[in-house]
Amino acid sequence: MINHFTIFEVFHDQLRECEDGELFALWTKLEVEFIYVYRKGTGGGQGKIATISKLENPRLVEMLDTGWSIELSLMKTAGGPKFQLIADSPEVVAEQDAVDMKVRREQAYKLLTSAYRPVKRELNVQLRSRERRQFQVGENLSMPLKSIEKYLDELIYDVRLVGESGTVGWVCAPTEIRQRILRAQFSGYQIRGVVIAVAPQPVYGGNQEKIWKEEECTANIFLAAPSL
Repeated sequence: MINHFTIFEVFHDQLRECEDGELFALWTKLEVEFIYVYRKGTGGGQGKIATISKLENPRLVEMLDTGWSIELSLMKTAGGPKFQLIADSPEVVAEQDAVDMKVRREQAYKLLTSAYRPVKRELNVQLRSRERRQFQVGENLSMPLKSIEKYLDELIYDVRLVGESGTVGWVCAPTEIRQRILRAQFSGYQIRGVVIAVAPQPVYGGNQEKIWKEEECTANIFLAAPSL
């Protein structure tokens, strides 16, 4: 644990918006010299509360590097704001993650397997596919049925449709839309679609490590009720 740490800089304009006892997230990466403290739920450089010097806090850097979960708690006092570190070891983090994942999978299983009758049976969605694997306007789409375990493994509700050409596209839509499609399929609905427009140029996708080009199209998706 850490009995003492130092704050390099505090951003009081953000701090004034915070409540006593509020918890803040820590973020850094290898090549920067500071640890940044952010309000939870903010991003893109917004919501920065404070910076912590790595040079002055080597023990904190070591803990972050070895998998500790660390948050900063705000204490508003008459003498000004004070911060307290709240740290959980990698073992505690792994145990809590396992419990959280178990609960989330149970909730997802209940959601996907409960009887569902969609009110809206036609959806307009964006599809992405690999670069140079573009759909054609008018191409019919279908959605192969996968086992529910595929969706419970990572809980990302990955909805993919296959065109007549063999091109595979994934639905780019809010989680709630993708859940509706999956719920309909697991309730016996046939998922079909047709491409109505294609983007003239590839678009960019990516993650924290790299970016890449993807093809994009617009499709109408139909949820066909099961035969009685």
